[in-house]
Amino acid sequence: MIISDLERRNKRVIGSYYAQAISELYSGCSIMDMQYALMYYEEEEKYLACEGIKRALDDFMSNSIIKGFLESD
Repeated sequence: MIISDLERRNKRVIGSYYAQAISELYSGCSIMDMQYALMYYEEEEKYLACEGIKRALDDFMSNSIIKGFLESD
């Protein structure tokens, strides 16, 4: 399958926003603040940024739930 330049660019943009968001979350940024950032980018119609931030939030929350479950044993 051939990936177009646009698809590669989109993946890079999403990955960049994901990396920044996940880094901020693990550095102490609150989930609520990150959700506000997501809402801002939605209003600005920057959907690739939204995708990266949403993935980071999903991963962060999933990891937090698993970590909490494992620590409770």
